[in-house]
Amino acid sequence: MQNEFFLTIHSIVQESARWLVTKGRYKEAEKVINTIAKVNGKPAPNTSILMAEAAKSDSNKASVHYTAFHLFKSKEMVITTSGLLFIWMSISYSYYGLTFGVNSLAGNLYLNMFLMNIIETPASFSIMYIVNRFGRKHCCMFFFFFTGLCGVIVGIIQYIDTPHRGVITNAFALASKMGIAVGWGCLIVYTTELYPTVVRTIAYGLHNTSARIGGIIAPQIVFLNDEIPGLMYFVSAVLMISSSLICCVFHDTTDKILEDTFKDTSSEQSVTVNALNMNDNDKKSKF
Repeated sequence: MQNEFFLTIHSIVQESARWLVTKGRYKEAEKVINTIAKVNGKPAPNTSILMAEAAKSDSNKASVHYTAFHLFKSKEMVITTSGLLFIWMSISYSYYGLTFGVNSLAGNLYLNMFLMNIIETPASFSIMYIVNRFGRKHCCMFFFFFTGLCGVIVGIIQYIDTPHRGVITNAFALASKMGIAVGWGCLIVYTTELYPTVVRTIAYGLHNTSARIGGIIAPQIVFLNDEIPGLMYFVSAVLMISSSLICCVFHDTTDKILEDTFKDTSSEQSVTVNALNMNDNDKKSKF
């Protein structure tokens, strides 16, 4: 029932105007922009410059069919894609590892399951504010490191004999789950902005595939955690702290104009990008 509901919503969601322009579908792009203006109660922006420049450049360039190989087009793209593949796999492992390993927590199993899931609600709402306030890159780095630190503490606590071990374990495990939830939300935004419009959906699909690999590995480590207490949390800590460090090599996308095509494209394509950016500035002043 849930899938049918989201499928219904998908049928009324319009395509990105930026993507439509890069594909030469100018009339559709203009229609989307005008619809956004209407919904916001604003006058329709002037798209004549954008459409004219885009049409001129489109007449001088051949259509390019983009694939996943374009995500490794340059040295910079190889570093970005390889790093993100590791990060997506790591955060998926940590998320599902904590979810599947809820039986390792102290107290009532059903209460712990409830808390593990409900903790994501405030985390999800906070993403809308923090990614714009502190930046995508810094948010990802902080919450990845925070999650890893909590994992280290939970793992160490498993070997310390203290009457409060159960409470401490549950508290830091919940904190770790919240950090993963916020970090993953920030990562989704950050990942899509690191790639040009022409390959953005391809990149997102590839990294989601990498995440599924982490989800497959997670249950196996959960079983080993019964034999080696804390293993699941130590592995998560190593992966998430490594992910935080990997983010250092990426550039921040906060308040930056997003690329529509690759940086080494022809001058005609660059004209299209500049025209779209001009239109973005025009929209910001009117919306």
